Amino acid sequence: MAKQPPFHPRLLVIDDNNRDAKLVVEGFREVRPDAIVATAINGSDGLETARRELPDLILLDLVFPSESGLDILQTLKRDEIAKRIPIVVLSGHPRDDLVWSAYHEYAAAFLLKPPTFDELLQMLRVIADFWFSSARLIGSSRALLQAPRQD
Repeated sequence: MAKQPPFHPRLLVIDDNNRDAKLVVEGFREVRPDAIVATAINGSDGLETARRELPDLILLDLVFPSESGLDILQTLKRDEIAKRIPIVVLSGHPRDDLVWSAYHEYAAAFLLKPPTFDELLQMLRVIADFWFSSARLIGSSRALLQAPRQD
C-alpha cells in the first residue's frame, strides 16, 4: 500500500476585520503549525480564494461593511466547487435569526467569537481537532473537490 503524503490542513478565513483575521490566523498557526492559512476580506475575494486554494475548511464572519455575510455564505454554497467545502460561521453576533439563517444556508456550525485570545485558542484547538483529526474531509483529496458531483 502506498504511503499517504502528510496532511497539511488548508484553512480560509473570510473576515473584513483585519485585527480579528490576524488573531484567528495567529491562533490557528499556533494550534496547527503545519496548516496552510489564507485570508480574504470580502465575498468575491473569498470565493476566488476558495476556488483557487481549495481549503479544507472556511471560517466566515457575518458582518461586512458593504455586503451580508449570509450572502457570502449563500454564494459559496451555490458555487460548483466551493459548495463542497465546510463553512463554520465565526461571529460576534449571537442573534437567533442569524444562527437560523446560517444553518439554513448550510453552514456546518455557528460559533461565537470568544472575547479573549486564550479562549480563541481553545476554540481553534477544538475546531482543528474535529475538522482535521476526527472528520473525514474531501479537501484532503483535492481532485474530489474539482470532480463533477454525483447527486
